[in-house]
Amino acid sequence: MTSSLDPLTELLANTLFDGAYRATGYILGPQQLKAFVRSFAEVAFEHMLTKTSKTVQGKDAVSAASAWASVETELGLYKSDHTEISATAEGFEATYTDCNYAEACGSVLADLISQGVMDKEELPCMRCSLSVAAVQKVTRAKSKYKMIQHAPGFRCRCSVVTI
Repeated sequence: MTSSLDPLTELLANTLFDGAYRATGYILGPQQLKAFVRSFAEVAFEHMLTKTSKTVQGKDAVSAASAWASVETELGLYKSDHTEISATAEGFEATYTDCNYAEACGSVLADLISQGVMDKEELPCMRCSLSVAAVQKVTRAKSKYKMIQHAPGFRCRCSVVTI
């Protein structure tokens, strides 16, 4: 993972995110963890747009998710090739090859899977949740997702279905 954050800020962000993931996942369970990540992403998405005066536009779910990936690049969060979006009959698939949340996902979610607390398809994904927040803002359509591949920081894939 290549981060544009200074080391101390990155340490603080990872520590806070890791703590929130662990507390929610272990105390409240997998469904509440996914709901927490989704809500957290919606707030983070709006906050980033407000604080940077960026906008996300599009005519459908695929263009909205792609527009959000462009904003992430413009903000310096990721390099230009960090996200691949492809249309499916029910929505889209997203592949993330870089992730600022990989450290927390790699430790917490791997623990939850190995302990049998969560199934791989149930895993929450901050990157996917941010894309879903963009889709919801642009299209007003609700969406749900499941993880197809989970390799934090290297290659995570999710399938998003618009409802």
